[in-house]
Amino acid sequence: MADHPRNISEENAGLNAWENFQVRTNLALGALPRFAILAGLIALVAAEVFLASSNQLSYAAALAFMPFLVIGFLLLMNHFEYSPVVLLITAAFIPLKLPTGTGSPLVGSLLLAIGLVFFWVLRMMILDRRLSLKPSPANVPALGFILVTLVSLVWGNVLIDPSITVPATFIFVQIGAASVMVISPAITLLVGNLITGERQLKIMVGIMLLIGVIGLAENFLNVDLFTVIGGLTSAWVVALSFGLALFNDQIKRPWKWFLLALVGLWFLWNLVLNINWYAGWLPGLVAVGVISAYHSKRLFLAFLVLIVAYGMINYTPIMENITFKQTNDGDTRLAAWTMNWTVTSQHLLLGTGPAGYAAYYMSLFPNQAMATHNNYIDVISETGVIGTFFYLWLFGALVWQGFQVVRRLRGRKDFKEALAVSAFAGLIGCIVIMAFGDWMLPFAYTQTIAGFNYTVYSWLFIGTLLALDHMTRETT
Repeated sequence: MADHPRNISEENAGLNAWENFQVRTNLALGALPRFAILAGLIALVAAEVFLASSNQLSYAAALAFMPFLVIGFLLLMNHFEYSPVVLLITAAFIPLKLPTGTGSPLVGSLLLAIGLVFFWVLRMMILDRRLSLKPSPANVPALGFILVTLVSLVWGNVLIDPSITVPATFIFVQIGAASVMVISPAITLLVGNLITGERQLKIMVGIMLLIGVIGLAENFLNVDLFTVIGGLTSAWVVALSFGLALFNDQIKRPWKWFLLALVGLWFLWNLVLNINWYAGWLPGLVAVGVISAYHSKRLFLAFLVLIVAYGMINYTPIMENITFKQTNDGDTRLAAWTMNWTVTSQHLLLGTGPAGYAAYYMSLFPNQAMATHNNYIDVISETGVIGTFFYLWLFGALVWQGFQVVRRLRGRKDFKEALAVSAFAGLIGCIVIMAFGDWMLPFAYTQTIAGFNYTVYSWLFIGTLLALDHMTRETT
């Protein structure tokens, strides 16, 4: 059926408005006289000298990045579909941190993510003349969680217990925490709506594998290569490497062995040499199990045999580790969860607001306060049962959509199937590990807001499931 003339005219009007916006911006920049550009550069250098001489190195570094941000903005304006790639590069390789006076610095990746989401919404308003998202079961719960987070920020401050003493800078901590909680699911939607080609996905995967290689070098050689490899970095490297090796027949055999070597080396580092850190190996192990089960019963059986064999060979150190963790970590976490419930139980509807329960801790339990190290408990404490409902619905919807994509692409043995299986397995790993730490929504007083640098990896690659769904649904 042909498009209605009215729809075509509206689409053309939106496109013309966007093109006019781009042209006017480029003309305005091009019309700047040379002396203005020269004066700006002189002012920039002078400001750099002043900040450096005043020992304000963080601000000096931030100012030094401003020209690159302007150039990046101009490039993205014409190639906005590459914004997830730019965000991934920024999070991994650009160590920009701005002090906030709260002990929780603002990182460049969070600032960029906020800017990208704002520009995406602006682009929709100008180009489409309406706010619209591609169909996804994750749209409603993601937007619902974002809305509830913003409401809980106000709600928690308006209805705070009068006996609670709130530091003057605490509102800035809450705004930073709310920004992370709002932007994280928004990034997943952004990836799903902007990426329409396989090229961007391949670049993202390549960057993540590069991060994995650099991370191994940092760990085994004990050197700092200025790359962000915290949080669930290794889990995503393992999931992508294993999935590509098994499901992408377009890759030559030597590269498949290389990918499997990446998997083995990361497990050597996390599971053998650093078994105490569950977040290092558990989500990756879950992802490998999911990928193995999807590949074949035989491979999944081999996976289980290897796990059992490893457990039997290392029974004594594993049991000692479990006993140690239970004594020094398990009991304290149970106490932390119990303490949290004394606060959360009084704020069940919309919670205490982003990072809100910390204010109660500082007043009620100043010498006993402990972080929950659990994203699910954090979410119910900060956004109440309403926010938790939307959060659980969001991940349930993502699992359902991811499963549909994986099933649709089954048997293709190409990059898209490999990425779909890897991202789906990584998603399951994320759901499991959230019970053991704030690995998806970093808490302001544990990982701090700076943890967004590596938590955004998960939200970006979960978003590839949405992108693959739209790409393959349209071509099927």
